[in-house]
Amino acid sequence: MLDISLSTGQGAATGPFEAMLAIMGGAEKAKQGDLIINGKKYEVKNSSISVGAKGNSNSNAWLDATGEIAPDTIRKKFKEFVKEENQKLSENPLVAKCDFRPNGLPFLRDVLTMLGPEKAENVLYKLHGYMFPSVPNLRGKYDFDKAVYSILTGIMEDESEIIAKEQGLMALLEYNAGKYESGFILYNSSFQKFRILENADDIVDMANEPFDLNQPQVHFERKTVTMGSGRKSSPGIYYGYLSNSDEGNKYVKSVRSSTEWQERYGWTKKEPPGVIIDQKVAKDHGWDEEEI
Repeated sequence: MLDISLSTGQGAATGPFEAMLAIMGGAEKAKQGDLIINGKKYEVKNSSISVGAKGNSNSNAWLDATGEIAPDTIRKKFKEFVKEENQKLSENPLVAKCDFRPNGLPFLRDVLTMLGPEKAENVLYKLHGYMFPSVPNLRGKYDFDKAVYSILTGIMEDESEIIAKEQGLMALLEYNAGKYESGFILYNSSFQKFRILENADDIVDMANEPFDLNQPQVHFERKTVTMGSGRKSSPGIYYGYLSNSDEGNKYVKSVRSSTEWQERYGWTKKEPPGVIIDQKVAKDHGWDEEEI
């Protein structure tokens, strides 16, 4: 029997798309990872567009290759690596406020600026090597050094999207090259679209695709690794048409015109609910409601 969950981020539970693949045949539940199809393991990551009374959003999946590493652990390792470069700075209260997500990014930028470029890069190199231990070994397929420098640049220039993309790619690669040894089936339930990433080469090629708003693509937005609150430190991933694309707008319009949506989110309510999200999953990943 499959433990079927209707939301994402439920650990060993099986999502609806995974269940469908298993029921159709050729797929079975894996001990580590989501499914085994023709002898190969795949992680299934489901995305969708959430349509609520206050607005719409891209509802992402979480890349829990780092799921066993709590945000508090990441913060402790960050402080440890800062201490190796500058013991006095590691005792500065700013260190406790640092995060890769928007609210803590200014503090992270200040601490790394005080370290100086070389030491700052050393800290980020060690920290990301700790979070994604298999990725630095993918030389020839993935330039880990360049990615760390890109993250440092994103921090200094307040570009959350750069940080999110590089950390998301590292998480995908860790799934593939690490203990899970999984490929990916990226699925969008709003559009019934899916994409398969078999290996590290597929992941790197995907990352190099030019942005096209009106094509279903992989996006990491600003849901980066966190050293803040929550149970998991994982970055997020979204696959499909974005909510502000032509196809996204068509989908939102069709949902809002449905009888079910009108009955649930009718404008006659005094306090219409916001975007539909899984609050438990968001809380687990340290994602504040106002940031979703």
